[in-house]
Amino acid sequence: MKLFITIILILFISTGNIYALELSLNSADTSPYSTLEDNGFYDILLKEVFENLGIDIEINHLLSKRSIQNADNGIDDGEFARIEGADVEYKNLKIVPEPLVDFYFVAYSKNSKIVISNWDSLNNHSIAFINGWVYLQNNVPDSVSVTLVSNEDSLFKMLLKERVEIILYSKLRGLSKIERDGLEDVFLLDQPLASRGMYLYLNKKYEYLVPDITTELVNIKENGRYMEIMEEYLVFQ
Repeated sequence: MKLFITIILILFISTGNIYALELSLNSADTSPYSTLEDNGFYDILLKEVFENLGIDIEINHLLSKRSIQNADNGIDDGEFARIEGADVEYKNLKIVPEPLVDFYFVAYSKNSKIVISNWDSLNNHSIAFINGWVYLQNNVPDSVSVTLVSNEDSLFKMLLKERVEIILYSKLRGLSKIERDGLEDVFLLDQPLASRGMYLYLNKKYEYLVPDITTELVNIKENGRYMEIMEEYLVFQ
């Protein structure tokens, strides 16, 4: 009997690393990526990835700056989704190096005739974007008049009230907002300014989880489940 129990334990351990953990993850993303009901693309994807490792996750929906700062300070255990390099400023964060998705940074305006093809074409226009979007802060030319706002609703209000000519945002999050609110006078402008992989970051105290999370993300992409989730939740892809 003892031999039987020992064999079962060995088989259980050898099937993979199973963690009895509950992690608190932050996100500033909105629909279709992450929702208050936790049924956005990232929410579903990460729940499945962590469930395969025996880890429960709680998702906190915070403003962009607070979301990443809380993860960096260890108040919460991780944050999604950010571009590669966020750990340069937030040194307590460790990247999970397999991207969650490719993310398109685009411009929206009430004037569909504005032509935006690159960062320099933003010159001579007033723009707004969300505070904490470091990639935009690093790439928008210093000569551009910029207003920083706290969230998606404030961003679109700036445009609708014509306080700025252009807002910079995510392609899919913007299209989702336009559809939900019936914003027929807001237009997506031209080609994306940039496309970047978006990543999950963990506080350094959970760095030991990174290899297994990476493996699970790769597996879920290779077995076809990733595309099933994408087709169901990223309706504008």
